[in-house]
Amino acid sequence: MLAECILFTPSTTTYANGEMRAMRKRIFQICAMTMLIVAATCAGAETLSLPICCGEAFVRMELAPAGGVRATLKRTEKKPGITPSAEISFEKEGAERRLIALATIPRSPLPAFKAAEIECRLTVDEGMSVRPAIVLYDDTGGSWCHVGDLTTPTTDFQTLRFAVLNPRATIFSEKGADEFQWERVTCLWIGFVVDGAGKGTASISSLKLTSEPFHPTEPIEVLRAVEGAWSISADKAVTKTQSLIKDEKGVPCVRFEFAFPGGRHMYLVPRQSITEREYASYAMLRIEYKATLPAGIGGLLVSVFENGGQFIAPPPKATGKWETVDIPLSSFKLPSWSKDNNGVLEPSRVGAVGIGAHGTAAGKGGKGEILLRRIAFVPAAK
Repeated sequence: MLAECILFTPSTTTYANGEMRAMRKRIFQICAMTMLIVAATCAGAETLSLPICCGEAFVRMELAPAGGVRATLKRTEKKPGITPSAEISFEKEGAERRLIALATIPRSPLPAFKAAEIECRLTVDEGMSVRPAIVLYDDTGGSWCHVGDLTTPTTDFQTLRFAVLNPRATIFSEKGADEFQWERVTCLWIGFVVDGAGKGTASISSLKLTSEPFHPTEPIEVLRAVEGAWSISADKAVTKTQSLIKDEKGVPCVRFEFAFPGGRHMYLVPRQSITEREYASYAMLRIEYKATLPAGIGGLLVSVFENGGQFIAPPPKATGKWETVDIPLSSFKLPSWSKDNNGVLEPSRVGAVGIGAHGTAAGKGGKGEILLRRIAFVPAAK
């Protein structure tokens, strides 16, 4: 995630502290310094509709400043039977990531939100990719961001929902609060990050921040069977390799081969970062795997990581055959070797998953192999 956030620089310029303050002052001027936000309460949750166009209660949102992009904003006026909307046309000559967004300022402190929703229609040239994104500035000089999932451009309107509960500090953030707090937000940009060179158009009919819980209807896949997606931490005495293969049906898999010496405790923790999503709305972690372990190792070490803290599940068995297990998120516990600020897993903060092994191998030790072809978060059964 942080690797995505550091590309949020508004231009190629490197800002000193004084320059950053001046830039934020210009942002505030662009946002007109006042903005009414309509609040609606729904079943105990709150949703704020951000005005993208015009009306008696609102000052119009403006394009956030950006370097490396030529962008124009066209609006439709509020008329009977016509929904106010905004259309951003943009052109990028370089392939580097750029933020294209609308900027606004809340008139009063904001409550904590779980997600942002953008109702939009996107068209871009071939070779370009688009993700929804938000950048938030606070009263300490800090700036925070979150980038959503890759979006499929379409000629139809679609609603893009992405998590915003725990945005990450940007690389250009001034030293401020250690943790993000919604009530301290003084300015926000919401829109899209775009990779690749070319032209595109984003037609936006609605922008919302919401604390309404997400109700998933199907699993969300998180396994990345691609080069460089996984890292491995292990005892120095463990020999290990990883590779990408396909199973007997041609499905891409990640393979870890290793050897534990016998007589003392060993560990192997392959780990993959995952995009921050609304995992608190899911009930279980599903893994499809085939594993053989050294004699004496009782099962797999299945982990999720929250802000550096490692939480582990009861160990699934290694049978040497393909297995599918659903592990309740409520069963993950903090082990004695890990630390967390409250000792309880908060799924909304999960940023990585790990599948490995640990323990003391029998005799002189032995070899093991773990193949993974699916990792997914699964909603509760209805």
